[in-house]
Amino acid sequence: GAIGAVLDELQDYSRSLLAPAGAATCQLFLLSNLSASGLMSEENEIALYVDIIGAVSGPGDVLFLKVHPRSARRVLDAVVMRIGSAHQVRIIDDAKLARLPIELWTDLIAASNVVTMFSTGALNIRYIHDKDVVLPLTAALIDRYAYPDKVAYIAGIHRMIGDAMAALERWDGQSILWKKYP
Repeated sequence: GAIGAVLDELQDYSRSLLAPAGAATCQLFLLSNLSASGLMSEENEIALYVDIIGAVSGPGDVLFLKVHPRSARRVLDAVVMRIGSAHQVRIIDDAKLARLPIELWTDLIAASNVVTMFSTGALNIRYIHDKDVVLPLTAALIDRYAYPDKVAYIAGIHRMIGDAMAALERWDGQSILWKKYP
């Protein structure tokens, strides 16, 4: 009962976000909490998102921004200020629904190119929705924006997520997903 009602409300909200997009290409950006986690400064987190959004998005794209529940709102606001005029930006900010896990947002996922900044949600979306997910971090971006003593940590986690996503293609559904395959 209660879960179904929330999911119905979530799908209605997703459809309301998507309706104005029309035939435009939709990009769903899953922002992280990189500065709140002590991995980089707020200014660097903002600049990283702006760089990635600029590299991934085309003119006329509709951008959906979903923040991590523990992220600072001022990071989101600064990103929107820097990219807002170049794109149609829709912030996923419904007080009740925005905190729900991204994996439940089926309509929004289906209609969008999904770009995860630094999240295991990428693996979940790939597995649950059989949806390709863009992992835009590169070694150069990590080196440029992360605190020097956090570069190896971020690169390692990012590599682990990418390796697990690649392993899904060969996974038997029974063995350990995280192991290395020949």
